[in-house]
Amino acid sequence: MESQQQLESIFKTFQAAIAGRHVDDAEVAVQEIMELAMKECEENPSPELLVEIAAHNCELHRDWIGAEAKHRELLATAGDGVGKRRRHNALCHFLRLMGRFDEARAHSQLAVQFARESDVIPHLLAMDLRQLGDCFYDCGDIPAAKSAIDEALSLIAEDAMCILTFTDLLIMRARVEIHVGKIQAVQSDLEQAWTILEPMEPMHFAAGVQRDLSQWWSVTATLHGHQDDKEGAIAAWREAVNRARLVDAAPQCAGPHNQFDLATALHGLGTALSTADVNAEADAIFVESAAILHDLQLPRTCS
Repeated sequence: MESQQQLESIFKTFQAAIAGRHVDDAEVAVQEIMELAMKECEENPSPELLVEIAAHNCELHRDWIGAEAKHRELLATAGDGVGKRRRHNALCHFLRLMGRFDEARAHSQLAVQFARESDVIPHLLAMDLRQLGDCFYDCGDIPAAKSAIDEALSLIAEDAMCILTFTDLLIMRARVEIHVGKIQAVQSDLEQAWTILEPMEPMHFAAGVQRDLSQWWSVTATLHGHQDDKEGAIAAWREAVNRARLVDAAPQCAGPHNQFDLATALHGLGTALSTADVNAEADAIFVESAAILHDLQLPRTCS
């Protein structure tokens, strides 16, 4: 209980530091959260945590069948609606990595349903709707993706303590808006997100910031490509790749999800280079992306 209270206290410090753009304080808080969480896991591992660790280890060793079995075991033993919400989200996250988008969407919809029925705090529901937006996007349902993201933004738009989730949602909405040709809206969302992210660029240990920056640059690159700005697209994809490398290199983020994100960013850069007839570099980038995918042994590609 004491360690949980410590964790909650440090997390509030982190949220306040992020809201106030105090980068150094936020970075320290993230490290303290990680250290305390690891200590608690080592000293008081619950049966549920042990299964979570087993699932993660399966993923690290590319045992996708074993990983899915562990995720489903956790779902089967989840207790109340809050627990089911969490487990459906985790299984959804895993299935998206596998490229099983329809199944992932179904689990995400159930997670949102349990979140609503359990009356979770708005921030958690917004995070669930964010993942549901991703699932609709994966399935090519752009209007549904936009609807989920808009609802999520309406829940936390005024809450400075949810600033990173808010920023992530702005980036996702910009990605969706490109597909419907709302370029002015895309630029507005990207500009608003950048004003939040730019002061936090130095935060390398807080991988969530670097992940958002990678996504921001990838959407910016897509926008440049949409506008036939080949040089702008290449420059933006380079930034996206650089940020994805930082996340992938962070020891606390080891795992296939970030490796796949890096492969995806590399594929985007390779495509932009190829479009601009920079073929030698494009070929080298495609080779690197393909090597990551080969190592992951996933039943999908990032094209």
